[in-house]
Amino acid sequence: MHSYLILIMQIEAKLGTLIDLDSQSRFEFPVLSETVLNPEFNLRTRFQSDMPASEHKHFNEFLNSAFRESQRPGRIPIVYKHVKQVDLFYDSKSHGHDRVRVTRDQKDNRVLACVMKRRVADLYLYCPNDAFDVRISISDEVPVSMPSQETSPLLTRIKDRVGYQHQDVKIDLTMTIQNDPRYESTKRHELEVEFNNTAGLRERAMRAKEGVEPSWDRRVQLFLDNIRILRRENS
Repeated sequence: MHSYLILIMQIEAKLGTLIDLDSQSRFEFPVLSETVLNPEFNLRTRFQSDMPASEHKHFNEFLNSAFRESQRPGRIPIVYKHVKQVDLFYDSKSHGHDRVRVTRDQKDNRVLACVMKRRVADLYLYCPNDAFDVRISISDEVPVSMPSQETSPLLTRIKDRVGYQHQDVKIDLTMTIQNDPRYESTKRHELEVEFNNTAGLRERAMRAKEGVEPSWDRRVQLFLDNIRILRRENS
């Protein structure tokens, strides 16, 4: 455990599939509705966040339609952004087993971030009636110094991402190509929902604990509602 100053906290959810490690097919549990899995129970599962390109395209069309509708008078508009970036991952002995991620703009190679990401906790939602399950993750991102120019990256990830931000929630559709010298290149299609104002959420939670801010949980509900709408859209 490192004593770093944590400047960025991420709360994000990814749509995907809980895979049974024994059968290598979708995990099955004897429940009839959305269920939070106990993180203390050692289930033999893995979470696969990749989805077929056709489903990725369907979500893109659905979100583009929502974007157009939001621009009408009287609506709170969705903010759209399309970015192309490259992530380079470096080993860092000074940070233990954690990797350093350098993010660059594909267009001009400008450095956008140099951080070390540490996963804090995962929570899994098993959704037997829908096409996708959900993994909600809390992570810390700590800015660190740039790796030496003499150091080669362990792997490279090329990202083509479209983002849709509405109030405190940001939805990203990302296509990635990962180049790892040890394996063949892999292409992935992912959808994630990110809480865009974790600092504000943390402040409101503290105030609620003191009895002076009763409405912070409404923002958490907004985050969960967005996840459910997307999860059920393609079911």
